[in-house]
Amino acid sequence: MPILAPRLKSGLRAIPRDQHQLYVGDSREGILLEVIPYLPLVRICTGTLTMQEIASHLAIELDLVETSIQRLIELGVVELIEVNRNQQSRWVILEI
Repeated sequence: MPILAPRLKSGLRAIPRDQHQLYVGDSREGILLEVIPYLPLVRICTGTLTMQEIASHLAIELDLVETSIQRLIELGVVELIEVNRNQQSRWVILEI
């Protein structure tokens, strides 16, 4: 079974607009999300950590991570990629 990790889709940026809103998108279109819980999750969605590792790293419940990541996938801003622990993943640049 492959190991999957969430990653912000290529070309998208995550930019906090204020204390409450986070813009995720490109220069043409995007979505606004609540800063909590999405900002720390979007920042860590680099395609190198599994959801369990993300939950451990951020010290939050796995259920919250899974639910939030699933919502980001449904919104089309995050994708799940297969993690090859023997190779380095591509870098994702985030403007935060």
